[in-house]
Amino acid sequence: MKNSKKIIRKDYGEWALVTGASSGIGKSFAELLSDQGINTICISNEKDQQAEICKSFKQKYNIESIPCYVDLANENFLKKINETIGDRIISILICCASFGFVGKFEDQDVEIYKEMIHVNVYSYLRLIHQFYSDMIKRNNGAIILTSSVNVSSPLGLSAVYTATKAFEFYLGEALCWESRDSDLDILVLLPGPTRTNFQKTAGTKVTSYAMDPLKVAEIGLKNLGKKWFTIAGWRSKLFFYIGQLLFPKRRIKLASKTYLRQLLKKNR
Repeated sequence: MKNSKKIIRKDYGEWALVTGASSGIGKSFAELLSDQGINTICISNEKDQQAEICKSFKQKYNIESIPCYVDLANENFLKKINETIGDRIISILICCASFGFVGKFEDQDVEIYKEMIHVNVYSYLRLIHQFYSDMIKRNNGAIILTSSVNVSSPLGLSAVYTATKAFEFYLGEALCWESRDSDLDILVLLPGPTRTNFQKTAGTKVTSYAMDPLKVAEIGLKNLGKKWFTIAGWRSKLFFYIGQLLFPKRRIKLASKTYLRQLLKKNR
């Protein structure tokens, strides 16, 4: 994280857009930016909760914080976001919104997978495509994609979710290379288990070593402009790098068994 409120605002600009900002890592990013004097547009489909959070940011940090209530699974989500942005220049984009489910692939309705792909893949693609182009033209800006340490391996019982996280990772890393000669900073953040509302939707439990979302967001901001990707937590780093040493079949077996044992509420 930048050491001064003035440095990050001078480096990147005055406005940030954060998705998934009503809870978890997204909320933590929005609060850390607010604390550094950055105005925020906070995207969420939880209207009352997001309104209270933005109100608290404005009072506590003396910045502007604007809630935007939109479902990223909706085909026209970008229209509502652009209406909220107006003529403001977004200099920091942080994509955090995502969700997943646990269970056998055939047990979920395909419409659930479609919604998951729209939120975890298409919303990232559309938002980054819009703001990346502007940032490249200005030769300034920052983008953080919140993916998952699970990109280290496909996971049985979480096939579609891990595939969407892999998309985010590869998209972010490829754009890091494409923009390497510019002053645009791009980072892919790979959290491991984190204490958020994600587990309730996914049907997993919170492990004893799950990280605080504020700490995860701090790691992201600390490494922005320094690395192309960063992994939150030493256990997650161990999980990621050991996986890279294994042949694919063995890696998938180990990762899936670890997932089953540590994160699922009951064996399936």
